[in-house]
Amino acid sequence: MFEQIDGMLKSGLIEPTTGAKYKSEANLILRFIDDVPVHKVTAAMVRKMDQDMLAKGYARETVARAHNSLKRYLCEALEKGLIIAVPITRTVKPLAWSAKTSTPWMTRCVRGCWASSTKCPTTKLRSR
Repeated sequence: MFEQIDGMLKSGLIEPTTGAKYKSEANLILRFIDDVPVHKVTAAMVRKMDQDMLAKGYARETVARAHNSLKRYLCEALEKGLIIAVPITRTVKPLAWSAKTSTPWMTRCVRGCWASSTKCPTTKLRSR
């Protein structure tokens, strides 16, 4: 995983901040799927990784990001001929997560700006 990330960084395909995010996700994945060769990763391992991450208190969004990163790495391994099939298919999906509900001090107006609980400036403009 890290070789792929370093290659993308060196070639300029990704920014350093994106590379740091990818490395963080790779470290997280390796905490739960450790010392398993890429060709031995199974759908059951991925499901267990998702469940274990949730049990340890990781947010659903974090689990979904790690799941999707693992899928991306496995797809690259497939393209390179390291595996014959990607074990994460439509039957093994990342966990669903929903956005947090908005709080009164952070509501979204029709124009798309963030406004406080007082009137939004774009709303005032439209009402004139």
